[in-house]
Amino acid sequence: MKRQITSIIMLVITFGLCIWEMTSLNISMNQFKNEVYNIQTLYTENQIEKAIERTDTLIKKWCQHKILLSSFIDHNPLMDIENSLEAMKITLENDEAKDFFIECKKSIIQLDDIRTTEMPLIRNIL
Repeated sequence: MKRQITSIIMLVITFGLCIWEMTSLNISMNQFKNEVYNIQTLYTENQIEKAIERTDTLIKKWCQHKILLSSFIDHNPLMDIENSLEAMKITLENDEAKDFFIECKKSIIQLDDIRTTEMPLIRNIL
């Protein structure tokens, strides 16, 4: 009987950790996406210096958050997002509007892709 209770407790803990991981991933990816949208808005309002500052802050936050994410997500997509954010900063500094919006869209797509590939769906498991 003690083994069954221990197994049930371990199952509940594992299930809780999985739910925590999914919700924290969704929340954090949405926050990063919203920040990219905010940077886009600043750029369209001709507040380029503020957009550059926010991009620096976003890159720093991403590097800090990447450490936690790398414990349960493959490193390659995380590095791709970091590279895309760095490219956003460079295009902002050079005032290349077309390339900036492309990098923004690329970052948003990559953030969405991480969220969808980590969902426990049959197509992701198989």
